[in-house]
Amino acid sequence: MLQPIHLMCIDDRTQDLYLLAGYAEEIEFQILPNGKLADEPN
Repeated sequence: MLQPIHLMCIDDRTQDLYLLAGYAEEIEFQILPNGKLADEPN
């Protein structure tokens, strides 16, 4: 279940955390400052 993290960054304006992970970089998600996941279609 462990996956490598390729990219992690924080947007300075919104304080959102962006993650790009997975062996083929197929996992991407955004975490809001309140700790919830953002609902964005890919």
